[in-house]
Amino acid sequence: IEWSGASSVAVGVDSNFLVTFKNLNAVVSVGRGAGDVQWIFSSSIGSDYAFADPVHARFYNPHSVHQGPDGNVLLVDDGDMRANCTVSRADPARERCYSRAVEYRLDADTKLAHLVWEFEFPLARTPINRTAAARGETNSLAEIELEDYYVAAGGSVARLDNGNYIVAFTQIDDVYGETAWRNATRVFEVHADGSVNSQVMLPAAWHHFASGAWRA
Repeated sequence: IEWSGASSVAVGVDSNFLVTFKNLNAVVSVGRGAGDVQWIFSSSIGSDYAFADPVHARFYNPHSVHQGPDGNVLLVDDGDMRANCTVSRADPARERCYSRAVEYRLDADTKLAHLVWEFEFPLARTPINRTAAARGETNSLAEIELEDYYVAAGGSVARLDNGNYIVAFTQIDDVYGETAWRNATRVFEVHADGSVNSQVMLPAAWHHFASGAWRA
């Protein structure tokens, strides 16, 4: 039984490795030398960091972890175990799951994790996305759950040297209408304010491989 489900690993900034465990909704920092657990950041199990926003900031089924030079933690929150996430194969319009890329600032003094950036598509959550807020967009959580892309397993995110982000929603679940490909991959270059700079759509790698194009 794969009870933990290690889903990604990256080199950290403090002589450590970061490992995500998708079945535990957790990021674990492991020392490079002795392999000791330095800290745990999780939505489900015992965590060394509490969420400053205990409802919206939580992540589920994490993938593609990275740690920036500033110590911030980036990952893809697939949302598979998020509250209210429901999938109806008989009626895709009733699907209430969505995925997003997120970035957290971990405060070692207060032991609080602050959600400092996120990106979901096509609807954006305000007020974090300041560009959307400036346009007067006030998307509700219910609208985001119904409309935004959902990746059952996978996705990737990375920060560029210019401060922008590359976000890939890989093997998007049942994308009909926009493309002839049933499960397309969509890659975005995203500004720090959450607005899209550019995007490209790619055909799915395999129809029956849930993780799809793992990296973009």
